[in-house]
Formats: sequence, structure tokens, C-alpha cells
Amino acid sequence: MTSQRHARGFTLVEVIATLILAGLFAMMLASYLSKDIVFAHVPFQRLQKAAELSNAMEAVIRDDETMTTKTAADLTALAAKVNNFNANYGAYCATCTGSAATTTVGLLPDAILVTITNSQGETASHVFTVQNY
Repeated sequence: MTSQRHARGFTLVEVIATLILAGLFAMMLASYLSKDIVFAHVPFQRLQKAAELSNAMEAVIRDDETMTTKTAADLTALAAKVNNFNANYGAYCATCTGSAATTTVGLLPDAILVTITNSQGETASHVFTVQNY
């Protein structure tokens, strides 16, 4: 009588082939996902820079709203503060630059255009006017 032996389990060749295929799949998956993992911080940095830009413009607007008389001289003073941006508003956005230029809006001769630019090249602009009623 001869006994037949039934093999149970996997052969060494099958195990090695499975490990090689799993390794190749893992490498392909890692190379695909690594770009997203490496650059995941970029949207958060851009959002932070945009928030700093917004905070700086809000500070300029607050300064304008605290002026009680709102004369042409007040606008000139506000423009001087914006043109010296780092000293006056640098706490809100350290990497931003600000500029204020005199402009005319419709029939309002006394107006300044304030533009703040962050390090990403994004800008926020606001026109401040003196309205005599």
C-alpha cells in the first residue's frame, strides 16, 4: 500500500511570490500617497496667510471707524499709518506690506485706496472716504 500525502498550506515559492507582489503594491501606493502627505501643509499655510491679511485690513478699518470727525486730515493720518505698515500693523501680518494712495471716488474728492499685500501675493483693498452730509 502506498500512502498518498496531501499537501496542506502554501509552498515557499507561493509565499515569496505573494510577498513580492504585496511589496510592489505597497511601493506604488506609497508613491501615490506621498505627494499628498508631503504637501498637506500648504493649504493650511495659505489659509493662515490669508487670515493674517484679513486681520491687518480689519485693523485698518477699525482705526478708520474710531476717528470721530472723519476729515481729510484724518484720512491723511490714516494713509501715513498704512504707509508705515510694519510699525503700525505688523503685529497683525508680519509678512504683509501696505500702501495708501489718494484717489477720487465719484464726486468725493477726499478718498484713499488702501492695499495690503501678503507674502503669497494676495491683496486686500479698501477705499476710505470722507462724506460730508
